[in-house]
Amino acid sequence: MPELSYLAKHPILRKLLVPATAIVFFVLFVILTFPYEVLARRLETEAQREGAELTIGSLGPSGLTGLRARDVKLRLPQVPGNEASAEVKLERADLSPDLFALILRRTSFGFSVQGYGGTVKGHMALSNDPRTPGLTSLRIDARDLDLASLPFKDLTGVEADGKLQLKMDLHSLQPVETSSGDLQLSLDSVDISGNLMGLTLPKTSLGKFEAGATVEKGVAKFEKTTARGGDIDADVDGNVSLRPLLLLSQADLHVHFRPSDHWLDANPMIKGMMGLLQSARQPDGGYTYSMNGPVSHLQSRPGK
Repeated sequence: MPELSYLAKHPILRKLLVPATAIVFFVLFVILTFPYEVLARRLETEAQREGAELTIGSLGPSGLTGLRARDVKLRLPQVPGNEASAEVKLERADLSPDLFALILRRTSFGFSVQGYGGTVKGHMALSNDPRTPGLTSLRIDARDLDLASLPFKDLTGVEADGKLQLKMDLHSLQPVETSSGDLQLSLDSVDISGNLMGLTLPKTSLGKFEAGATVEKGVAKFEKTTARGGDIDADVDGNVSLRPLLLLSQADLHVHFRPSDHWLDANPMIKGMMGLLQSARQPDGGYTYSMNGPVSHLQSRPGK
């Protein structure tokens, strides 16, 4: 046979063939016999110890070193001072640990998630210092997520419809006060309704919403954050000083919005309320408000 004659002419390859074949069969044996279901139940138990609720429909291999979980449901523990809670449901989640990082006793891995009508891919690294646990870097590329199926209403009381795109590259997260990176958010054909800051909001179109922020030395600065083409045009600028507990991050934001005449005419109650906001009214017919304080309890005042 040609293959045998080729190996006969290359004794080094012939010597490597047996150990290489043994390694391949060993890897296949490990993949096929690994107790994935036992690991799934262990992950559920560990999550429960941390106060979260995790269920994994099935767990199996993804490539040579990765894991693939299907039908994943996760409910995170409530944050003190915030009673809102929501369940995250994923059709599929793949995890791929970085082998080189493991050799250096570091924990980092890539991930790929399918759910809510779209996909999320990214990479994260975890701290090995028990004094400062948590993420040290995070990269996310989310595409075509369906806002209507995401648990926004459970968390905020607001129903949303549209498509979400997100790119985030936070290459330094610890300590939080010195974190750096950037993010870009885009929402297409956005409609919202529900309870917003104590006000019952009718179905409102925001058109296309785009947001950009840079993070430097623990301060997220919002730039080019706008909503255009809907019932309300809006601009947002300002910054958020990040804290280890994100809900306690200190915000200093300014919002300028201008409702369209046809939207106000269709909502006479809101139109009447807008007449009481003369202190916030600007020469262009819009309104400006500033919001300050911790993210979880923002205080607003008219003007900039």
